Amino acid sequence: MIQIAILDDHLVFADGIATIIGQQEDMFLGVKADNLKKLAIDINALDAMPDILLLDINLGKENGIELLPSIQSLLPDTPIIILTMHNEPAYIMRAMEKGVRGYLLKSVGSEELLHAIRTVNQGKDYFNADISKLMMNELRKKQDSKPDEKKQRLSNREIEIIQLVCNEYTNKEIAAHLYISVRTVDTHKRNILQKLGVKSVAGLVKYAIQHGLTSDS
Repeated sequence: MIQIAILDDHLVFADGIATIIGQQEDMFLGVKADNLKKLAIDINALDAMPDILLLDINLGKENGIELLPSIQSLLPDTPIIILTMHNEPAYIMRAMEKGVRGYLLKSVGSEELLHAIRTVNQGKDYFNADISKLMMNELRKKQDSKPDEKKQRLSNREIEIIQLVCNEYTNKEIAAHLYISVRTVDTHKRNILQKLGVKSVAGLVKYAIQHGLTSDS
């Protein structure tokens, strides 16, 4: 079972999410808090730490992104998904830099929210198409025209895989598209992360956008 915690001061919205979670067979709501202090108190009363935290950015006078270091200290092993109305690229990039594992707008449907929770719970990142497009557009504006040594070390096959990752292909879909095995895809992705000095798929996508490696037009 996936235990969910919610930190959101929009009570009606939080109640709606709680209802959706309560209807799932593979997840349940452990904590629903509207401020960091209450979150800490309620978490201390749990038998086990939450598997996922859904975090809003607007928390009264507080900012969810600014609170991330405190939240991560409180929940060091709990992946965080930002769930917010803010679609400004600056918020998205700051959240990524601080290690969030997913970023969703509150306008998403319940099916996508549940898919994001399950994806992040499997150890993957989740940034949906709208968020990825916003990041791409913003980072292209800042794209540096100078040659990049890391980029030059990538093989043509590795660049192909990066482009497919940026277009949200799974490892299985990449393997089928390139007529290689899933194990070979895993090996390429590990090598790519090592060459670029990034730690996650989110970091890989960010690098790809910054250096013009994505095939998105």
